[in-house]
Amino acid sequence: MAVRVVLFSERHPDSDAGHIVLVEKLKGVVGQLEQEEAVQRNALMDRHTGSLDKQRIDRELRMGPIATVVRAAELAGRDAPSLPTQIQFQPSGNSFDGHLVAARALLEEARANREVLGRYGVSDAVLDLYQGLLEQLEAAITVVNESRAVHMGATPHLTDLGNEARGIVRTLDARNRIRFKNDPKLLGEWISARTILGQPGPGSGEAPESGGDVRPAA
Repeated sequence: MAVRVVLFSERHPDSDAGHIVLVEKLKGVVGQLEQEEAVQRNALMDRHTGSLDKQRIDRELRMGPIATVVRAAELAGRDAPSLPTQIQFQPSGNSFDGHLVAARALLEEARANREVLGRYGVSDAVLDLYQGLLEQLEAAITVVNESRAVHMGATPHLTDLGNEARGIVRTLDARNRIRFKNDPKLLGEWISARTILGQPGPGSGEAPESGGDVRPAA
């Protein structure tokens, strides 16, 4: 809506000084809105990508190195009877953070018992792969958490900017309805430009535009 109003105002300039000031102010708000929307959009994309990475890495970690260590500990029970109960993957809950904590603990136990586990397939290469996947999972979790914070942080600012834009358009609306009261075509174009797509507001008196519902800006 704000972009349409700016474009309309540029096509139909007004010599009134107050009108000019408001249009310039609205342009500034539009620029800020576009920046915040870009930040929020990028954060949403990062969050989505990070979530997919978390799932992939967690699955690879559990089915690869973790499974190798746990099964090796079971086989090593004949040499060290306490090992199968000592070396287990036991996350608290089903969250990725819980998996991460349990995976770190298991890796520490595997390193502490490397000599015994090495006889049952837990090589240095397996532990290196384990460490690498663990670091990747930590990084993916960090990306998701940070992008979620950025996304949520941008929302209140977008709301404030949207409210500011609506306030400016309401003031422009009063002026333009007087300007175009004898020009139905331009008045109709103005009303279309300053209308927000959505449900009409209570008592707005505005009819939905053809092709969809609308909610007036003022």
